[in-house]
Amino acid sequence: LTNNTAPTLQGTAEADAQVSVDLNGTVFETQADADGNWELTAAGLDEGEYIPLITVTDAAGNTSEAMECVAFTVDTSGPDEALGELVHDDVNDTGIATDDGLTANNLPEFSGTAEADALVSVDLNGTVFETQADSEGNWTLQVDQALDDGAYTPLISVSDATGNVTETEGTPFTVDTEAPTADSVTGGLLADEDNDTGLSQEDGITANNAPVLSGTADALA
Repeated sequence: LTNNTAPTLQGTAEADAQVSVDLNGTVFETQADADGNWELTAAGLDEGEYIPLITVTDAAGNTSEAMECVAFTVDTSGPDEALGELVHDDVNDTGIATDDGLTANNLPEFSGTAEADALVSVDLNGTVFETQADSEGNWTLQVDQALDDGAYTPLISVSDATGNVTETEGTPFTVDTEAPTADSVTGGLLADEDNDTGLSQEDGITANNAPVLSGTADALA
């Protein structure tokens, strides 16, 4: 397998012989050296499978029958884009909903799909984690280096067997491991005539036995 459309072929033949290599109808020629070694560059190949047919002509003009050599495949197409996101359960996506992309777990697990057996790399703000898709294209990845608090957009790279690479962005998520503090939380009776019915709407006295409370806290808390 190769993604090189101008691969180098090499082999051995009779010393100083002319070597012709037929690749699906396109013929490339070279000459073996004094030790019988030869190589040539087969430029301009299309994608597909090739079975080299090699003929050798010696100094007297005798030409061998065509010999089949080791087949190879040219593949320059990048793999399909991968999909990837946090595993949506109460361990890895710990927000109010298990699909909100908010987590207090700084060692979360990811899952997704890619080309079967492809190498999958996930770049999380410069730290790269790797895994391999299975024969059906499913992959999982356990982060083994604690992530800092903050927002992340995974950059997912997929490399196939020939080395072609495709990049795509995964589903964004946020890591937040800090609990709210007393400084970030305020609260009390809603200061209006319906909820704080005392002489002053700020005296905390009410005749309302179902009052409305209000305050501030961390965003989305």
